[in-house]
Amino acid sequence: MLKLNNGATILMHFYDGFTKENVVLAEWGSEFVTWLCGNDGECYWGNYFNSLEDAKTNFMKRVSNMESFYHQMGTKDGKRVKDSLVKL
Repeated sequence: MLKLNNGATILMHFYDGFTKENVVLAEWGSEFVTWLCGNDGECYWGNYFNSLEDAKTNFMKRVSNMESFYHQMGTKDGKRVKDSLVKL
């Protein structure tokens, strides 16, 4: 199970087996954040929100954008998002 080095609590995450990267939705202090991160728990490219609903929307957009990119490259298998999305 993925653990973030910064101590944030993961609420949802998506693992991309092609890039070996994760998109995470986490609670960090009084904020909600979506990050990209490696399997080593290091996070980058964060988007910060006061609202969980806004963070969820951003999380799904980031996952969708990742899937759209790979679909254009011809690597989407039709089940990646459904099979890779983990809700904790």
